[in-house]
Amino acid sequence: MTKFNELLVHLPYTPDLAPRDYYLFRNQKQLFRGKRFSTNEEAITAVDGYFAELPESYYTDGIKLLEDY
Repeated sequence: MTKFNELLVHLPYTPDLAPRDYYLFRNQKQLFRGKRFSTNEEAITAVDGYFAELPESYYTDGIKLLEDY
């Protein structure tokens, strides 16, 4: 029987998640490259703003691409 507080090993890199994440975050990484934020809240606001400005088609196209995986 396992304990609820048992520490599970988690790999720092999971290759099977990379293709799905790549579509969603590739442009964001380029946009924020080299920028520095003073607070976590400032960074969160910038990321939220980025995703809010994307057209709906960006998300639907990304979902369609998942069918290829």
